[in-house]
Amino acid sequence: MRNTYLQTFLFLIFSITLYSAPFTLNSGHYDSVNDIAKYPYGAIAISVSNDESIIIWDTNQNKILKNIEFGKGSLTSIAISPSGKYFVVGNSRGEIFVFDFASQKMLFSDKLHQSKITDICFAGRENLFFTSGLDGNIFAYNISTKFVEKGITMPAKILSLSVSPDKRVIAGGGEKGNIYFINTDNFQISSVFEKAHSDWVTGTSFSPDGKYLASVGWDMKLNILNSADGRVFKSINVNTEKALNCVDWSNDGKYICCGSSNFNIYIYTAPELLPFATLTGHKGQVYQTMFFDSDSIISTAADAKVNIWSISQKQLLKTYTGF
Repeated sequence: MRNTYLQTFLFLIFSITLYSAPFTLNSGHYDSVNDIAKYPYGAIAISVSNDESIIIWDTNQNKILKNIEFGKGSLTSIAISPSGKYFVVGNSRGEIFVFDFASQKMLFSDKLHQSKITDICFAGRENLFFTSGLDGNIFAYNISTKFVEKGITMPAKILSLSVSPDKRVIAGGGEKGNIYFINTDNFQISSVFEKAHSDWVTGTSFSPDGKYLASVGWDMKLNILNSADGRVFKSINVNTEKALNCVDWSNDGKYICCGSSNFNIYIYTAPELLPFATLTGHKGQVYQTMFFDSDSIISTAADAKVNIWSISQKQLLKTYTGF
């Protein structure tokens, strides 16, 4: 009888462990995954890495749709156009590469910046994207003409870009703790939120209604600013001893997530900034976190992993890596 009880107990432990273990796909990147973007339709994501490859993921079927072995240096950023027709990749050499999503073939490339491209974003128009670089410039690039429409030399190096819901403003996080609002129509700096952080601003994200801007930086702070005048609505010290690298505001407005160099992801309620969950599982600095759907977050890190997390269950669901 005791053996029967023991066998039953061990079976239950095994079943619980098996059920709760995250799905692992032993295929993917072999070096730091620096950025990821969600395709507008379906459960599709595109990631870029120091291993010089671009991977298109089907997260429903847990498989790689396309692995583009690029060989163009470390790939630092990725953005997908609003309808999904194009995706644009930037590298550490200041070059951009424009791809057609349907064929997954590169249409053309260009040299924009004199050093690393830190971020890329689209702001409503299918054929126009914006880039920031460590050379201190932000460019508006037209895919149709293959030409820079406008450029602006910033007062500081810009690490991150985010677009307001109405597509009229781009927020740029700078090296001196300042956040710059750039008007997408005239491409001029419309306002500067000075000393929003005491160190580099590494991530910004607008609330769905555009009233607020969340920001994180190397000072380990998570701020919510009034987007009209830059006044601090809420500011907290995140429970980390290392820099924060990225931030995202959920589409339903309920949560804000940020990734840290201490390998963790922190989720807070919005806009109150009450702790909701700490997600652990990466083994390297978290470079990008993004709300993927209504109940999941997708993240990338220096451990060569792309992870998908459940918000409601507060745990890791899937991990994809070439290691």
